[in-house]
Amino acid sequence: MRALEIILAFVIVTVFIGSCTAQQKPEPLVREDLKTSTISSIKVGDTYYFSGITGRDPETGEYPEGVSAQTKMIMDKFKVALEELGLSWNNVVKVNVYITDINDKTKMNDVYFSYFEGYKRPCRVCVGAGLEGDAVVEIAMIAVKTAE
Repeated sequence: MRALEIILAFVIVTVFIGSCTAQQKPEPLVREDLKTSTISSIKVGDTYYFSGITGRDPETGEYPEGVSAQTKMIMDKFKVALEELGLSWNNVVKVNVYITDINDKTKMNDVYFSYFEGYKRPCRVCVGAGLEGDAVVEIAMIAVKTAE
């Protein structure tokens, strides 16, 4: 009898978990039509998880010189992606910044914070990291449709 109870409990939990996750199945969004870059994201419910992107110029394939120029390129790409999804900077709730030289954080901040003027600032992490190629900064974001 005990084995039957365990099997029944397992089936009930499995069905419950399956029905919960089926309602929140991730919906991938690949923004290949953006002029500024390809930005990948996944939407779960009202939440958009944007992959980290670098400041590579989509037209030339080159990286602009310096952390300020690359941060501007990244933020411009995110601005276009947010607007296409009907979102604004107020919808951004979490940002991860990866920077090759943590001493450049002030320069990056000057550009980064200029995009949030007049908007609430999201939670943010900024860490030193090794990045590929000539990238000196990479940024990833999470936005929530109902966060405004």
